[in-house]
Amino acid sequence: MLQVIEMGELRVEIPEELREEMKELPNVNKMVTLTVSIPDELKKRMDEHPEINWSAFLKERFARKVEQLRKFEELVNKGEI
Repeated sequence: MLQVIEMGELRVEIPEELREEMKELPNVNKMVTLTVSIPDELKKRMDEHPEINWSAFLKERFARKVEQLRKFEELVNKGEI
């Protein structure tokens, strides 16, 4: 039996035995979806730069901010701030 996963235009069929193997792997490709609303004008300006992968850009920015917050909290907990 195949499981069908559809992601936009991508359609992937995964055999059941492979699905069972994938369940045993820790956190492989487990991601949540975050939807962001932006003004139309901003979207138009972003569309002027198709060379930029905006999704990847935002993932990197989120990761950086979370790391900054972690370091800040660490300093606060040590009493250095």
